[in-house]
Amino acid sequence: MSNTEINKIGIVVMGTKNYGNNLVNMSLSYVLERMGYETMLIFPPECSDEYVRYSDFLFSEKNYSSSKVIFVSKYSELIELNNEFDCFVLGGDQLFRRKFMFSTFDFFSLDWVYKSKLSIGTSFGVDHYEEQCLPFHIEFYQYWLNQFMGFSVREKSGEMILKKELNVSNDVCVTSDPVLLAGKEYLENLCDNDFGKEKEYVASYLLDPHNEALQLIEFVANKYFNGNKKRLENIGYENELSENIFAGNTNTVSGEKWLSLITNCKFLITDSFHGLCLALLFSKKFCVLMPEEDRGKTRIKEILREYGLEDRVVTDLEDFVSRDVYNRSIRFDEVEEKINLLRDKSIKWILKQLRLDQRKCKDNFIDIYRNKSWKFVKDKVTADVEYIAWGAGDIFLRSLHVIRKKNIRYVVDQRSDMIGKEIISGVEVISEEKMKEKKNVVVIVTIDSWEITMDIYRRLKNCENVLGIANVLERHGYE
Repeated sequence: MSNTEINKIGIVVMGTKNYGNNLVNMSLSYVLERMGYETMLIFPPECSDEYVRYSDFLFSEKNYSSSKVIFVSKYSELIELNNEFDCFVLGGDQLFRRKFMFSTFDFFSLDWVYKSKLSIGTSFGVDHYEEQCLPFHIEFYQYWLNQFMGFSVREKSGEMILKKELNVSNDVCVTSDPVLLAGKEYLENLCDNDFGKEKEYVASYLLDPHNEALQLIEFVANKYFNGNKKRLENIGYENELSENIFAGNTNTVSGEKWLSLITNCKFLITDSFHGLCLALLFSKKFCVLMPEEDRGKTRIKEILREYGLEDRVVTDLEDFVSRDVYNRSIRFDEVEEKINLLRDKSIKWILKQLRLDQRKCKDNFIDIYRNKSWKFVKDKVTADVEYIAWGAGDIFLRSLHVIRKKNIRYVVDQRSDMIGKEIISGVEVISEEKMKEKKNVVVIVTIDSWEITMDIYRRLKNCENVLGIANVLERHGYE
């Protein structure tokens, strides 16, 4: 075996109590194992307490095996995974979307990986770069992205964001969502075959039930299916209008039954991207109630455009009836052909990436940030600079050698009850506004979080009085 050969892949995934998310994770693992690789799913440390009981795994142990899952309890354990895997893959779903990575960027950035890393079927969820949502400068975001060997994204808009807006130089390709990659046969084997076959019905899978949706479901059920309907809202997304076919006992709503609900229906009403994927894969007539932008509307719009099915979007019952959406035909033979073509293209791209010889990551993204931040500090510092700490907590108290060395007399804290107090002798807690009134300030963040450091950087980078920002734990330039 050569030094660059890949055998074992760690799939870095988002863990939520969401059927589509569970299915994406399982499907990607299946696809890579069909290619001959051994895989395991790696969940973020934030999930460890909740997931160690597997309470949010919606599929059974047979299909979502606990032996194929890794939990780490803290970030320091992540780097050790480099000894267990030959390659790391950022799994499908909206993992490029900042709102879903806000508290877990250290994990999803794969900055702890020094072996090869790749994204497969990942999504921004929107059709533009959400710069206003990012707590750090675009330069560092671009640098992080360029550490990947290549990117496969679900939407053409994602390809444009990477190439045009973020100037990513690595290989970028539009590929199928992992659920479409896995294919119909795999999903059929997951189904609970005894469920949902007793009579014809309309099925609804809604993440956000609302009155217009309920009216539409009732109309279709009564007009075409003698009132037969099966409703299931996603666990964890329930609101006052939610109802499910399991009489509210959400603990028994298995992923296998959910999948069967869709595969055995005669018509599907959904606002879910993966609900739509299943309708296309299993040739089910359907209509889509477009979700809010916050739900990732772009991904639904693009897949409908790809298959020429934009007319399946309905706004309400009146729109559904006036355009006779139920009776509009769908050329499922053409849909299947397009699915197969994109699947073949996607598989070839993934195999090509996994067989490349360029295995080593260029640099450590966070270390690059740290070096640049301290170089910036040292280049700007003058004799009359004033060092101010940020964060009057445990890390501050454990950093007194730095506090004393830099003659720090003030520490910024967001807690109003702390303002004006001395946290230690000679060091007063002040507000952010008070800090901005001072001249020639260097902020030393005394918080054990790179995320918060970068958020502070974003907030202060344009303040004329702030000469530099760095974290006390970085160990670059202050000792």
